[in-house]
Amino acid sequence: MSESLAQSLTCIECGTAHSLTYRLECERCHGLLELRYDIARLQKAGPAVLEGTGLWRYAPILPIADPAHRVTLGEGATPLLDCPRLAGELGVRRLLLKFDGPNPTGTVKDRSSATAVGAALQFGYRATSVVSSGNAGSSIAAYSARAGLRSLIFAYERASAPKLLHMAATTANLIIYKGVYDDLITIWDRLVEEHLFFDCGASRNAYKQEGKKTLAYEIAEQTGWAPPDVVVAPVKEQSWTGASKTRNRPGGSTRTDCPVGRHRASEDRQIWR
Repeated sequence: MSESLAQSLTCIECGTAHSLTYRLECERCHGLLELRYDIARLQKAGPAVLEGTGLWRYAPILPIADPAHRVTLGEGATPLLDCPRLAGELGVRRLLLKFDGPNPTGTVKDRSSATAVGAALQFGYRATSVVSSGNAGSSIAAYSARAGLRSLIFAYERASAPKLLHMAATTANLIIYKGVYDDLITIWDRLVEEHLFFDCGASRNAYKQEGKKTLAYEIAEQTGWAPPDVVVAPVKEQSWTGASKTRNRPGGSTRTDCPVGRHRASEDRQIWR
């Protein structure tokens, strides 16, 4: 099945359902939105709805309706590695590592860039943009180029030199901001509100974040639909969305998985469960 089963954008705060338009917040309470799908059809069909390989194998549970808008550079279908020595060092029975390094620009960002840029095409935009310190900027720029769209990548002047070089290699429009980072975000948000480009940022665009959950579906398939008891994801990468959706897979399940969000040691040394 190649048909998208997306039905609505629903507010996570008040539950108000909106049509599948380009919208960044709830019109009623200004809360964040998430995509909702035809769960009954998914449960009835089960994994049989999945066809092909890579990220767009999961097209029925992604929000891009027209196959012509499903931008790809060959992302997804990354390996799930068994790591017995590291498991022994950590004192766990088994440890699997989902390695997204083989993605086109080298990170998990390519999953969300595919759906973000696909949505930009879906809603008729000719330009995309994101504020980035490196990975997201390079990824959005690469996928925008693939789709024939212009990308405007805003970067903070203190971003690392290798990442700035990577972004400069993928976009002709790298804007380096000198000043307070929060001011850059405020300026960029105002440009988003003026509809000068499609918002490919990580905070509000539900269409972008849907791409990340394919990581979880791949883990589920690679483990025979019996995923690990605990999934640890770097919260900074917004992979939490993907990790937490291992439970919402085609066909349904009574299994309860436990996603864990992990900060880097330099970022508060906290763990959320």
